[in-house]
Amino acid sequence: MVERWALPGGWLQRYKRQYPDMESVRYPVNTDSSGAWHNKMLGRYRLLHMLGKGGMGEVWLAEDTQLLRQVAIKVLPGVLAADSRYLEDFAREARAAAALEHPHILPVHDFGEQQIGDNEVVTFLVTPYMSGGSLRERILAAQGPLLPAEVMGYLRQAAQAIDYAHSQSMLHRDIKPANMLLERSWLFLADFGIAKLLTGATQRTRTYAGSGTPEYMAPEQVRGKAEAASDRYSFAVTAYQLVTGRVPFKGETPYSTLIMQMTEEPASPRSLNPDLPEAAERAILWGLAKDPADRPESCMALVHALEHDWQIQPLPQLDPQATLLASYNRSDASPPVHPLTPSSTIGTPGTLGTPVLQSPTTPPLPATHSSMTTIPSAHALSAPETPRPYASDAPTALSSASARQTEERQRGTISRRALLAGAATAAVTVAVGGTALYLRAHSTPTPSTPYVSRPAPGPKQFIAGVPLLSLVGHTQPVRVARWHPDGRYLATGGEDDSVMLWDIGGSIQPSSHSIQSLSAPLRRWKLPENVLANSLCWSADGRTLAAATGSNHIYLISAFTSNSTPSVYQDASSTSAYTAIAWSPVANSFATPNNVQKQTKQVVDIWQVGHTTAPEHMLTSNATGTARTAIIDVIHPSNATAPLNAISWSNDGSLLATHTNFGTVPIWQAATGTIKETISLPLRPTKDHPYDVLNECLAWSPVKANLLAVSNIDVATLWDIQQNKQLLTLNSTDPVPALTGLAWSPNGSYLAGSYAGSPRIYVWDIQKLLASTGINQTTPQSQKLFFPQSGMHVHTATITDVVWSPDGRYIATASGDTTSVVWKVDGG
Repeated sequence: MVERWALPGGWLQRYKRQYPDMESVRYPVNTDSSGAWHNKMLGRYRLLHMLGKGGMGEVWLAEDTQLLRQVAIKVLPGVLAADSRYLEDFAREARAAAALEHPHILPVHDFGEQQIGDNEVVTFLVTPYMSGGSLRERILAAQGPLLPAEVMGYLRQAAQAIDYAHSQSMLHRDIKPANMLLERSWLFLADFGIAKLLTGATQRTRTYAGSGTPEYMAPEQVRGKAEAASDRYSFAVTAYQLVTGRVPFKGETPYSTLIMQMTEEPASPRSLNPDLPEAAERAILWGLAKDPADRPESCMALVHALEHDWQIQPLPQLDPQATLLASYNRSDASPPVHPLTPSSTIGTPGTLGTPVLQSPTTPPLPATHSSMTTIPSAHALSAPETPRPYASDAPTALSSASARQTEERQRGTISRRALLAGAATAAVTVAVGGTALYLRAHSTPTPSTPYVSRPAPGPKQFIAGVPLLSLVGHTQPVRVARWHPDGRYLATGGEDDSVMLWDIGGSIQPSSHSIQSLSAPLRRWKLPENVLANSLCWSADGRTLAAATGSNHIYLISAFTSNSTPSVYQDASSTSAYTAIAWSPVANSFATPNNVQKQTKQVVDIWQVGHTTAPEHMLTSNATGTARTAIIDVIHPSNATAPLNAISWSNDGSLLATHTNFGTVPIWQAATGTIKETISLPLRPTKDHPYDVLNECLAWSPVKANLLAVSNIDVATLWDIQQNKQLLTLNSTDPVPALTGLAWSPNGSYLAGSYAGSPRIYVWDIQKLLASTGINQTTPQSQKLFFPQSGMHVHTATITDVVWSPDGRYIATASGDTTSVVWKVDGG
């Protein structure tokens, strides 16, 4: 590793020319100087006494003489009065820092400049006064590693703040415990933008201090290139320090420390703290990778890996007793209170009120399971109100794109890309036209301590969707979205061959009055092929993502560990293409339809987790038919007589529903491998050729085991599978060609749908329709409502998938415009 990270040619000479005295600079010794500002005025602020001093300026306790409150003032080093570029940069950085609104970012109340001599000006920032000290002081007081639960409480809060700032295109450049202020055990990250400011070419005093802090600087930052991964490196250094009591690199001089950052490997954290699990050590070293590309994609990804590997939940945090606009007059000025055991309480059933941004009160991945226990919804009020919990590219396997395009021209069909890009008002041209199974649920049950707790179902009061968050990480159309079982996370997959994991609970800002944009996912995995509709799912315990990509490879992804390499499942004896996937809700098994060219029988492969070379069992049927629909991509077999294009487990794991291209829905008995019944879908208007669709849709009711919603080209049909009886036909009032998604509300009252060619979500009131009398099951019933309304533009292309959050408060949509959007749909 030392050879790999040797210093680049000429770097040492350039660095010495820039900082000629660097090798002789020693670390500063703390002094008790009261400074020159005592009892003087900066603008309207009277400086009372110095709180701290460092290379980036002085921090003073001050009195706001207008609002009569105590504040903290950061006085930066003086500059030449003629240095207009610096003063402009300062104002810009101060405004950018003030725009960061997050419960764990110390807000900037005010900023200014003041001339202190004929040729000198000082600049200053005004923030709330935090009386609890810094995380650095807490580490020094501990004189060694902190307790695991306390560590995770601090790291989680800091990670949320850093990731939020990165989502707003703001780097910190000086992440360290000294910049993490505490009010009891609530953490505020301070000093955004100051390191960048003091690194500017116009800064008069050119020392190492302006670039950051040597002990926490990433190798690329030492070389002069700071990026988001540099902040994550500094965050990992902080994690290392919290679990060991020391930083990974500390030379005799700042210069020697910087050299160590670039050329040496850190000491094993377990050599300093033997109680640290090996997996947790690996997670920390993951964050300290020399190459930025080898580090976690977010700070929260590192936090999740630590929580998973350490098997610990963060502590409840005690919030400040006053708002950030008020002074912090404490009756108890003692150090933070740190309970010795983490709380097991993760939420109270029914606490699904206003959206809340996650506080450190709630573990991210609860360790207990109960159908009656709720993880609250995914957001929380802005601090410091009382914390509230929240809920390598490869060719496709079957046919080339050019061959498919030739076939499309011959058939005169509409292209998939045209459907993805089309808007609701676009004119859409339509070319009409038994092996016994013994599930391992009996021999290999799901873990006795599941990873998730299910939220209480909603929505309480359904409302037209309000867009809250736009996820903009994909570069090609997003084809599938799936909520984590606890409702906090969302996984997306797309035609850029990527699977992304988004921390929705830690990202939505409820105080915002406009849709927020999030560009940095929590995790990102690159697969060899596209991730298409129906081809992404969560394991029942919420630990694993499974993806099918149209080849004979299936990818299992450990979503919350430091392992970034998916496990590959492949039947080497088969040339099958796996185009859909579904995970059993009761077993460590998943099912994939097995499709091949010129298919003459239906096959479903059942895979057992851990058995990577072949499926454990196969379900087969000789039923065939003439194609009524054709999936528009280069993966699905065209006009085959027996392909299965979608698959879905019933909620109790006893049945598997599949969807053919010839208008039938076979429903399999999982315990025997036989077909329980086959639903024959009513004919829809067609002519000589199959009807082009992006995908087929299946959705089991979450509350009535006998209800199954099925796409039938341009309508949704609702079936009672016990009676093999159609109950409802659902359509849209818009001129749209075919369904792309169906999703039940968790309380079973509503069904949401999306259509090719439309940027809207359509919602039917199923509870009301089923209670109505005199409705003909074949007469189409139009949606109760749709959103967004005319004139409001959120998605700019086809909505390709729609999924309801487990608590019913939110709907997530995927789109051909490369984004996903989270909508609030509960006003209760």
